[in-house]
Amino acid sequence: MSNKQSTFKSYVDLKSNVSKAAEDVFEKTLEPKLLAGEIQIAKAHNVLKFNSFGDLKHGMSGALFCTNFKISFVTAERSSYDLMGIGQKNILLGENDIPLTCVDAVYQASYSKKQRKLLSPGGGNLSGAIKMIEIHCKDFRVYTFSFKFSPRGEDKNVVNAILHHAFPSKLQLLFAFVFNPKEHVNSSNSPNHPSIRLSSESMPKVPAFRDAGDWDNELKRVNASGFRVTMANQDFKISDSLPEYFVVPSCLTDSDINNAAPHFIDGRVPTWCWSHNNGSSLYRMVPLRADTEFVDRERSKRSDSTSMLKAIKDVHPKKEKSFMIHIEKYCPSVGSIQSSFKKLQELCMPESMKEFWGSDDKWYTSLDITKWLHCVRRCLSTATEAVDCIVSKGKSVILKESEGRDLSCVISSLVQLILDPYLRTRVGFESLIQREWVVMGHEFLTRCQHVSLPEGEESPVFLLFLDCVWQLVNQFPLSFSFTDTYLITLWDCSHHGLFETFIFNSERQRYRSILQEVKEPAKLVSVWDWSLQFKEEDIALFNNPMYYTEHPQHQNCVGCRNEDLKELQLKLSPVEESTNVNDEKLPYRKLSQASQISAEQRLSNSCNSDTNLAQSLNATGPAVKFWIQCYLRWIPSVHVVNGGPPTEFQQQCMLVDEIHYLRRKVHSLRTSTPLAKRSGQESSFYFTYDSSPRLSENFTSAFPFSPSSLSNHMTSYVADKSALSAVAGMFIRSPSMSSYDGLHSSGSMSSSNNDDLDEES
Repeated sequence: MSNKQSTFKSYVDLKSNVSKAAEDVFEKTLEPKLLAGEIQIAKAHNVLKFNSFGDLKHGMSGALFCTNFKISFVTAERSSYDLMGIGQKNILLGENDIPLTCVDAVYQASYSKKQRKLLSPGGGNLSGAIKMIEIHCKDFRVYTFSFKFSPRGEDKNVVNAILHHAFPSKLQLLFAFVFNPKEHVNSSNSPNHPSIRLSSESMPKVPAFRDAGDWDNELKRVNASGFRVTMANQDFKISDSLPEYFVVPSCLTDSDINNAAPHFIDGRVPTWCWSHNNGSSLYRMVPLRADTEFVDRERSKRSDSTSMLKAIKDVHPKKEKSFMIHIEKYCPSVGSIQSSFKKLQELCMPESMKEFWGSDDKWYTSLDITKWLHCVRRCLSTATEAVDCIVSKGKSVILKESEGRDLSCVISSLVQLILDPYLRTRVGFESLIQREWVVMGHEFLTRCQHVSLPEGEESPVFLLFLDCVWQLVNQFPLSFSFTDTYLITLWDCSHHGLFETFIFNSERQRYRSILQEVKEPAKLVSVWDWSLQFKEEDIALFNNPMYYTEHPQHQNCVGCRNEDLKELQLKLSPVEESTNVNDEKLPYRKLSQASQISAEQRLSNSCNSDTNLAQSLNATGPAVKFWIQCYLRWIPSVHVVNGGPPTEFQQQCMLVDEIHYLRRKVHSLRTSTPLAKRSGQESSFYFTYDSSPRLSENFTSAFPFSPSSLSNHMTSYVADKSALSAVAGMFIRSPSMSSYDGLHSSGSMSSSNNDDLDEES
């Protein structure tokens, strides 16, 4: 027998089972849906998209496109934008769309998976015919495309386009500077444009903190006295990374700030973040500059630094000396965060399911080696120490970091979340990110690597923060108005390269980039306008049905006034997970069982005041959990069918919604007024007590990012029963994470039609 060669064969013609009508669609009108300003750059027909982490035997046929915004795989049998069933649907992105800025790496692969070559940006090392590519995404997705049946030349064209546009050389090349939502609304009647809506004026507006009024309102909200909004940085004359408006003690004049700024790194003088009702406050600052030429200048430098710290002390009601936390001593460095993240990527993005299950017996060890949870724990511990100083010791806290734009954002935000109930609402949380991250100069462009940069500058600091927030939500699930779906969606949005919220390093860069447009300033969109991406029913996925608080500002929030929920929540226990999956082989089940919190503990942790959060927060090793919903959502064989937190979320939504309905009914009977019929999406919850038609027979623990249902035809795909049950096997043999139904369409490749692609011997 001759040596094995890595080639494919198809037992039947690619489109032998495609109807004439479907074939006409495939050949003539198979096009991606484009946004306003989006243009098609390259395309390849007859492309096969294989199952994620699969065996290269099952997939779907379609066309692969590269635009100036995304990579789009479009199938002939249905539109990616008009899916049936439940799950999060993005108006701007289809299920098989990859924003170019989300691409982490592109590999030229082989069918045997023994050879894989990393392709460089620009395609400089691209050679020969391209049979297959793997696209690794920053959100841990992996896409595998085969050009075996594509017309000659189309493979190179589309791959070259991807390599060129996925790694732009400068900021202005991002699609955000081209996209105009108003223009898109006007042109959305076209069949090639997905329909989007602009937010209504009645929706809560997130303050941008780009004028003095927003800062004044924040000072009033927390009842902070002795502070003022300074305009010393107008036109960014003292600092490139600070906003034009920020808050300082009232005793400091603009002249004081101007004199002190040159002695601090990048001119970042100490700035106010937040104040507690006991008079203690939270500040951020950077070290003094090390470079000096004259002794007199050194003396002046120390004098200005002392005057700034004295002002912070004087504004305290008891004139207490502030407690300074040196971030670098307590928190992981930006480099170590990136190193841990890369190891986490390797763990959660296996080359195959065989490799994934082969590492099952040492999975916990591998997770520990990444040090990711160690980074999370250190941040939570540092925040806890700062909270203790503010609440128990009554001292102001100064967070000192070398550049003041990375881990100080994390710690400052965590401290405020723990102590301020308003910031645990969705609008409050968004205003916190806007204030502490966006305008205060976190380097989103660099850390998210939206453009090609020298290696070592990127780092997922924002993801680390979201993971820390999830730890709080996990420990205090009744104290936050938003869900982990909301947090994961935020991380995804940071990779879209579409929203001005996440594409700049500073406010100065934002202003300069907008004004660089010669014809007219660029019109950028904010991520906080959620109606741009999701319909109301999908935005309801962000609402926590069990949210409860007595804070006076939130009496009209969802669940705030449900006194009867106290007794109800004590009786709630986690929904039993499906027993169809082998418990011993699934990291998901092992981790979820280890992280269960009793209903009584959850209630005691969550229903009291903000001080209870500070007292009950557990930042020790065993209490810090692995965020399965985020990191393992693209590995189908790990998912639990009809189980996990999403099932609990479903039952809570339906139960609370029914309580609301019954209260309305009781009120109707007492007042002898007819009960109005519910119309449309009147409920604030994704699942409603009368929403049985929307529910699927099966949905998974990766909801809403995975498909909601399993087709009955998939029972023919059975995996190795020694490792998994038949149900888990169906997941292994399924199509991509969000397109199970496509396996049985006319344009798919499946073993039921003898369309397997095997290696020739």
